[in-house]
Amino acid sequence: MVRVFGFAVAVFMAVSSAHAALLAKYDFVGSAPAAYDATSVDPLVVADPFSPNSGASVSGGMYTGGSNLTTGSINTTQGGFNLYAADPNSGIVIDRIVVRFAPSVQLNTSRAITAKISYGSDGDSGSQTSANAISSSTFTDLDLSDLDRAFPTFNDYGPIAFTLSGALTGNQTGVKLKVDYIEVYGSVVPEPTSMAIFSAIGLVAVARRSRKKNA
Repeated sequence: MVRVFGFAVAVFMAVSSAHAALLAKYDFVGSAPAAYDATSVDPLVVADPFSPNSGASVSGGMYTGGSNLTTGSINTTQGGFNLYAADPNSGIVIDRIVVRFAPSVQLNTSRAITAKISYGSDGDSGSQTSANAISSSTFTDLDLSDLDRAFPTFNDYGPIAFTLSGALTGNQTGVKLKVDYIEVYGSVVPEPTSMAIFSAIGLVAVARRSRKKNA
């Protein structure tokens, strides 16, 4: 059974990674609450609205978290969202995540900000730190690629939760995390156990045909 499950996951990931596409994008266009809706969504995916933290705002296509960044506050939530397959018998593979971010104000000398995105329930995450002393119009890309992170069926595991957080290098008052957009790339494929069964049936059929030819 373990071998079948391992084979299923391998097939699940191999098929999906070959067809990675934009699953959802949050552009923060317009006014709240509509600005928190995903602006681009793959038809095979359901993308819940972005959930801001307390005091957050949207303006001019930018999201600004409500919490001031402080040193060591990387796990302070700035917002988040959930994704899941529209078909409960399908799964999702996350291949790439992009977060384009900036400080809400000019950073002082030797000050930088870090954005972090966590996803799933296993503690997977990635982060990126900006250059020092950048302005509020200088954006940095947190770009996590070649992830190949498989999430089986929605009914079995629930939605994939994405959480955005941030931190500040050094002390500076009034700095918040500003986000231009968030993109999630990947693919939706049938539930892996079914794929393994169908693949195994196909391999048995090929083996039988080969034996008949060699008889």
